[in-house]
Amino acid sequence: MLKLKEFLVTTPMGGPIKKLAGAIKRRIKTIRQPELDGFLRDDDYLDRIFPVLITDDSQCVDIGCHIGSVLKTFLDLAPKGAHLAVEPVPAKATSLQKRFPKAVVHQCALADQPGTAEFFEDTQNPGYSSLIAGHGTAGSIKAYSVPVRTL
Repeated sequence: MLKLKEFLVTTPMGGPIKKLAGAIKRRIKTIRQPELDGFLRDDDYLDRIFPVLITDDSQCVDIGCHIGSVLKTFLDLAPKGAHLAVEPVPAKATSLQKRFPKAVVHQCALADQPGTAEFFEDTQNPGYSSLIAGHGTAGSIKAYSVPVRTL
């Protein structure tokens, strides 16, 4: 079953809801750690720079595609382009393939050598998921083997 967050990404409300949620999260985190403010504004910076850099026929790559919010931006800004999404989490890659049929989705991780590796998915903080153990939140790690490719 598709989570509400994943569903909203593909709707016209996806962008505004993402911005509002990001602003609320950023405000809460910067109250505790004000030095993180610039770091937590990445989405704002990308929202401003993507329209300047991406043309209607650009070819874009989203590595660590997650639920597809950046991929959706690529598809909207470059409808004539070819787009590639890389997502190591099998369920997320499958969902991306279904929701974004115009993009090529690869279910794998990327590294400097092809093969197979252990992937550590942080289920509470997906941004901390990694091929390196120990980056996630204690108790929220799901480890499994994934194919690894080079870009």
